[in-house]
Amino acid sequence: MGFDKLLRRWATYGVLAPSHLNRQPWILRSLVGSTLEVGLDKARCRDLGLDPTGRADLLALGALVEYLVLSAPALGCSAEVQFDPAGPRALVTARVAENLEPEPLFGTLATREDHGGDYKPIPLTEVHEARFQACAASFPDVRFFMVRDGDQASAVTVLLRGAVERLCADEARLAEVAAWLREGEKGVDGIPYAHAGLKTRTRVRLLFQERFDPWEARRAVARKYLEDLGDLGAPAYLVLAVPQETPEALFAAGRASARQALTAADMELDLQIQSLLLDQAGLGEGLDQATGIPRDLHPVFLARTGLSLKRHWPKTPRRPLESFGWT
Repeated sequence: MGFDKLLRRWATYGVLAPSHLNRQPWILRSLVGSTLEVGLDKARCRDLGLDPTGRADLLALGALVEYLVLSAPALGCSAEVQFDPAGPRALVTARVAENLEPEPLFGTLATREDHGGDYKPIPLTEVHEARFQACAASFPDVRFFMVRDGDQASAVTVLLRGAVERLCADEARLAEVAAWLREGEKGVDGIPYAHAGLKTRTRVRLLFQERFDPWEARRAVARKYLEDLGDLGAPAYLVLAVPQETPEALFAAGRASARQALTAADMELDLQIQSLLLDQAGLGEGLDQATGIPRDLHPVFLARTGLSLKRHWPKTPRRPLESFGWT
C-alpha cells in the first residue's frame, strides 16, 4: 500500500470518532511526510454563546486524535501527537515501526456512537470500574469518577431529569438540537430520528406533523430526544472532570472519552454520551454532591453505560473524507 493510501485509510478511522450531535466539526489534511493535521471547522463548531469554553468541539478533536492513535499500530505505525491550543489543532505523525502489538481496542473502533437505548440494570463490577479508570490514567489533568451504587445512580438520574426540563425551556439550546436532528437515513451527519430512540408511532406522528409545521415537528423531536437522554435510568454513570476547562485539558478529556467508549464496547456494554446535558447551569454542582467529585474540578464528559436491551441500533452516519477538506 502506498503511503498516501495508508494516510487516507488512517484518516478514515479517525473520523469514526464521536462528536456533539454528530456534527463532525473537523478539518483534516495530510502534510508533507507522514503527518495528519486535524483542526476545527468553524462553520460546524458550536456557538460560543452556548459553549463559551468550546468544550464540545475540543472533546471531539481529542476523540478523533485518539482514534488515530489507537488505529496506527494496525497499520504498522506508532503515532506521535502534538497539540497546539492556539489553533486549536493537532499534528499526528505516523512512524513506521516493527513488531508493534495491535491495540486491543482497535477491534471495537468501528463501533460508532449510539444515540438511544434502554439499559438493563446489570451490576457493574470493580473490574469494569478498573478498566474505565485506566482510560484516564494516561492523562494527568483528567480525573475519572464512576457512579454504580443504586442510590447514587438514582440521584444522578433525578439531576439529569431536572436538567432536561430546563434545557427544553431554553429556546436557543433546543433550536440547536432540533437543527441537527433529521428524518432521513441517507444523510452523512446529524442524528436521524431513528437513531434518536423514537418509537415508530411517535416517528409517524412527527412525520405527519412535519408536512404542516416542519420546525415545530423538529422541536418536538428535540424535546423527545433530550427527555430520553436524561430520563432513562442506567446502572452506572461515568464522569470525566478537569481542574480548569483549558484547551489542553479538554483535548485530553476528549482522548480519554474516546477510550471509554471503546472500552465499553470491548466489554460488550453500551455507552451513551450525555455531555450535552452539562450545558445546564448548576448541573456540575449537583454532580459534585451526588458523585463525590471535588468542588475544584469541572465535569466535562458524562455518559451512562449498561447492557442495552436493543443491541442493533443503526450506526451513526459519517461524512466522506473529502468533505473534511482532505488534501
